[in-house]
Amino acid sequence: MKSILFNITDWHVDEQVPNSVAIIKTVKGFDGEDVLSWQLGDWNWNWTTLTSKKELKPNTDYIFTFWLNGGENDRSDEVCYLEIFGDDWDQRSTYKLNRDFILPTLIKNGWYLFSIPFTTGSELKTTMRFGVSGAVATIAPAKEVVEYEDLEGDDDNYDKPQRSNVVFDKGWPDDIKNRTFFDVMKEKMAPHKKKIVNSVKIAGTVLAVIVIFKKIFKKKKKK
Repeated sequence: MKSILFNITDWHVDEQVPNSVAIIKTVKGFDGEDVLSWQLGDWNWNWTTLTSKKELKPNTDYIFTFWLNGGENDRSDEVCYLEIFGDDWDQRSTYKLNRDFILPTLIKNGWYLFSIPFTTGSELKTTMRFGVSGAVATIAPAKEVVEYEDLEGDDDNYDKPQRSNVVFDKGWPDDIKNRTFFDVMKEKMAPHKKKIVNSVKIAGTVLAVIVIFKKIFKKKKKK
């Protein structure tokens, strides 16, 4: 399996997405050292895409490795993904990088090490694209995965509604410290709770009516 490592200079903001919010920025990496990174997106709904076109060997297995910070908000409605495709975008592979859709190889100090395996098609050129909306995501270079074998990882932040983010001094905004992911989901479901209860009541009433009619028809048949 051939390796691809994230390199700042190999990537550019997609010109087809004019509202993209992206800058190259120095931040504190997983080890506390300064690292040059791409910071994508905002807390609004500006779509941001970062693209790299590579000449890769056709029909070959690759693994793409990078560090990711953030990519989640406290509403659980953000978008954060990587897509890989050849000449036909409809045949793309999409990897969701938020909400544990894909488990990271390692978590350290709010940073997530991802190693994404994929197989190229018959084309000579492959497009790799990050897409972000509704949250800030920071992507930084990584070494080969074997370089981190002796590094002890951290637990995930399941007690928070979003991942730690370098844009905040302490990792999270103060107003969400005591709100967990489950609190957020409970709040999102609250407006629908009454509708669900009413639907259950209606379904129960309909079922009762059906039972009554069945009993009436049975009596008529006996007569």
